[in-house]
Amino acid sequence: MNKPFHIDEETLAKLREKLGSNDEAMSEFARRAIEEKLAREPKPPKKPSAYELGKDIAGKYEGLPPDLARNAEKYLKEMFDAKRRG
Repeated sequence: MNKPFHIDEETLAKLREKLGSNDEAMSEFARRAIEEKLAREPKPPKKPSAYELGKDIAGKYEGLPPDLARNAEKYLKEMFDAKRRG
């Protein structure tokens, strides 16, 4: 994909002096320079996982069933049934 971009005359003259008039070599030089610059840039921070977000509260409450998240409806039903009988 060709993407034109502006290069000031002074920089263009330096490039031509270094590479000659070969436009293909200039394109490759520009592509490599951009790739190298992007590789040096710090990577954006990765989004935290669900575990990382909740690790300070995971396991905080003792005595709860270990499968509470998977079977919440079962435990809610048991709790409401117990209250009704209660």
